[in-house]
Amino acid sequence: MTLSSEPISTLYYILFASILIGLIILFCSGIMIVKKGQVVIIEKLNEYYKTYKSGVYYLNPFKYRRVGIYNTKPQEYKITINQQIILIKIVITDYQKYHYSNAIIKNVVNKSQEIHTNSIEEFINALQKELLENGCTLIK
Repeated sequence: MTLSSEPISTLYYILFASILIGLIILFCSGIMIVKKGQVVIIEKLNEYYKTYKSGVYYLNPFKYRRVGIYNTKPQEYKITINQQIILIKIVITDYQKYHYSNAIIKNVVNKSQEIHTNSIEEFINALQKELLENGCTLIK
């Protein structure tokens, strides 16, 4: 009785193919595509690393992670103050500051509207101040 080398070589091929497929999956998991009109916040070892704009990037999945995706287009809101409807546009100017302030623009607008409902000018001034603290700008 002699042992055939075919089962052993087949085992090596299966092992090699499995390792190769694993490496391909690992490599592909680090590919990041940022769409046009978006910005992505990246952290390295749980600290801010970089802000990426549209494009294709490769990040080591063990070191880096994507923590925020934001639109670069202005956001529009309709607000009623003293029975007048006003349209405001807000754009995020400092994505890092906005991300780490845990602010949501809609909540900032609602908060400012609740506090300052006497006049439109008072509301806009309060809103501008609040937005600047959170990395945003009001477009008039």
